[in-house]
Amino acid sequence: MKAFKVRITENSNFPIAIVTFDLEEEKINKITLEVGEELERLIKDLHKTPTIKGMILVSAKPDIFIAGADIHEILSIRSAQEGMAKSSEAQGLPTLIESLPFPTVAAIHGACLGGGCELVLGFTYRIATDHPKTQIGLPEVSLGILPGMGGCVRLPKLVGLQGALDMILGAKIWPAKKCLKTGLVHEMVPQELLLDRAIQVLEQGLWKKKKSFSFSAISWGSFLLEKNRLGRHMIYKKAKDMILNRTRGHYPAPLKALDVIYECLDRGLTDSLKIEAEGFGQLSDTEVSKNLIRLFFQREVAKKQTGVASSHLQPKKIKHAAVIGAGAMGAGIAQLLSYKDISVRLKDVNEEAIAKGLKYSRKLYQDIVDKRHMTPRELEQKMSWIGPTTELYGFKKVDVVVEAVVEDLSIKQKLFTSLEAKVPHDAILATNTSSLSISDIAAQCDGKDRVIGLHFFNPVHKMPLVEIVVAPETSDQTIVTMVEFAKTLGKVPVVVKNSAGFLVNRILMPYMNEAAYLLEEGISASTIDEVMLDFGMPMGPFTLLDAVGIDICQKVAHILHHAFGDRLRPHAILDRAVEAGYFGNKNGKGFYKGAEKNKKENSMIYSILGVYPKPQEYISEEWQNRMVFQMINEACLCLGDGVIKSPADLDMAMIFGIGFPPFRGGLLRYAHKLGVGKVYSELEILHRRYGVRFAPAPYLKNLVETGRKFYEN
Repeated sequence: MKAFKVRITENSNFPIAIVTFDLEEEKINKITLEVGEELERLIKDLHKTPTIKGMILVSAKPDIFIAGADIHEILSIRSAQEGMAKSSEAQGLPTLIESLPFPTVAAIHGACLGGGCELVLGFTYRIATDHPKTQIGLPEVSLGILPGMGGCVRLPKLVGLQGALDMILGAKIWPAKKCLKTGLVHEMVPQELLLDRAIQVLEQGLWKKKKSFSFSAISWGSFLLEKNRLGRHMIYKKAKDMILNRTRGHYPAPLKALDVIYECLDRGLTDSLKIEAEGFGQLSDTEVSKNLIRLFFQREVAKKQTGVASSHLQPKKIKHAAVIGAGAMGAGIAQLLSYKDISVRLKDVNEEAIAKGLKYSRKLYQDIVDKRHMTPRELEQKMSWIGPTTELYGFKKVDVVVEAVVEDLSIKQKLFTSLEAKVPHDAILATNTSSLSISDIAAQCDGKDRVIGLHFFNPVHKMPLVEIVVAPETSDQTIVTMVEFAKTLGKVPVVVKNSAGFLVNRILMPYMNEAAYLLEEGISASTIDEVMLDFGMPMGPFTLLDAVGIDICQKVAHILHHAFGDRLRPHAILDRAVEAGYFGNKNGKGFYKGAEKNKKENSMIYSILGVYPKPQEYISEEWQNRMVFQMINEACLCLGDGVIKSPADLDMAMIFGIGFPPFRGGLLRYAHKLGVGKVYSELEILHRRYGVRFAPAPYLKNLVETGRKFYEN
């Protein structure tokens, strides 16, 4: 056997088969076709062994029980029929375990996800360790599929309909404590007692006292809803409305999972599993699923990248840090560092600015407390990692300084020059600039090799991307350390070349600029935003302008214009808005007014800008193309300029940096699906119609001429 080892306990009166899952030559346990076949043979052999009184499944992998099914096998599915057949075959494993003539215990330590979670649902009894690494969940819908090993059928019976919908539709992963509370596991024990307790449960017959779901974890009102057909329909309708409101129907997996779960509630096991397999098959061959799985693999690759070609360099451990600038960005970075137990000095020019920064950091923590993911005591412990200061004192031990002050080159240059004398000789000097040249910022420094861009996106606690901006002078050691540092902070690092606007802002500004042209043509800001929401963007360009700051976007737009000429000439409405004091959400004067949930278009801004909406035919596809093709063309220019290494890295940056629709696979994956020839010809048409800003990138033209594509498959 390559995945499982079996030993029988020495208790002759009650021999128990302890099955250890330890997949050969793999760091994790996963359910592949071969693993499933091996487990099936093993279970059938145990079934035919009359002396066995019980079975326990454990894992030999550190902090991993079963990571899930092999996603490569799901990606390889080429038809709904093939997907259905694979699901039906996989469903047989937990069903086979249920059919054993003796009780079974899943002794869970570490991650138990996807197919792993579905497998243990077939066990008589489930024990989990209280270790923070022990987490159980069904994240399948995040990959564009649904649980296809019986999870949609068995989970509602264990945790109730609402609990099952929460986990499955939200792709949730629950800690052991919540699993115990909801009834997903029967016991929670310390890791060192796990196996002994599992044996005890079997030998003493404690599994007989297990309870089916008793609604003890939910309110009386929820109990009444779930126990009658009308109530369940209300839950179904509310869940469907919530999904459509959140996804606009772009993601078929949560809708299909909801339908499968609801349809199976009052059916027998055989019929229910067939319905689930059909649903899995229908989803497994969709373009959305393929794109989401590819994105998963891209992120896994990113976790292993160091940012440099050399393999021998080891990142320096970051234990102490400093953040200069206590505005929303700086305070957000300080909060993130302290959350990861990194001591941080937070500096600003005066006590008032520091107080505002600390208040903001505390609010971020309070939001976590309010969601019951942290205790008030833990909040205070985390805040204690932040040390406020108005002077460059206490910097002698820092490993990295992150500068987040105003976007002014001379101010940053002076700051970096003064920092060199205040920090250790090997401390890294990082700037959070969104547009200024790293080389220019480091121009007056002696140690230019340790200066780097560390561009977080706002809000820091929500946005997963960090651009690691590398100047020609930046050393490989600095790059390696900052890439690993970003990973430590839970961010997705993307290494980009020092160039005006770097990557994300350089691609984003032409898109927003094109929205301004559409506005001038008489299309309202709300209509333009709605068009891009329909495309799948998380917010429209004018909502984004308000959120980022119209003044900041104007400044970046002029920097790009200065660097790249007329094709990136900013539309005049940005200048007009800033001159009139319209900065967006920060001062309550933008394209919209009011709170997020009740925001309304600000009609006053049209007279300020000198543009007026007018009735016209709704042609959303053309408007979408103008904005999206601007991004595609600029992405091709970035690839041609060597700003980023590959289309895959660029796509990941756009998804995690601005929320480009993941279901489309990324900006260039979307262009790949359209076809490079189609994109090029459309840009040529737009170029003739609207001028130089649509001139096709040489990189794109070369792809067309050589017959190459953005992706091989």
